[in-house]
Amino acid sequence: GLLAIPWIAIFLPFLALGSLALVRRYSIMGLITTPWVILIAFLIGYLAISFIVGDTTRWRIPDMPALATVAAFGYVSTRSSTRRFILISWPAAVLLGSFLYYSVTA
Repeated sequence: GLLAIPWIAIFLPFLALGSLALVRRYSIMGLITTPWVILIAFLIGYLAISFIVGDTTRWRIPDMPALATVAAFGYVSTRSSTRRFILISWPAAVLLGSFLYYSVTA
């Protein structure tokens, strides 16, 4: 459970940005001709298997290097001001959402 906290608080938005940056840079068809296709195929397979077995909420240690690679690509492909904004606003939004959820349900 504790391993999920840094992923949700820091890496998750950069994973989305990395995926978008890859598609913007190479296009979807262009990704097939790059080495990124191996990593993307692994992540799509990971996503499909998670939905098939009904276990989409867990973060697995073997999957983290692939996820971290795409997140790192998202990190380096954004401007420093955008990075700083994400690193401040995303964890704040997650904390605020968690606080509101638990204050309503408690």
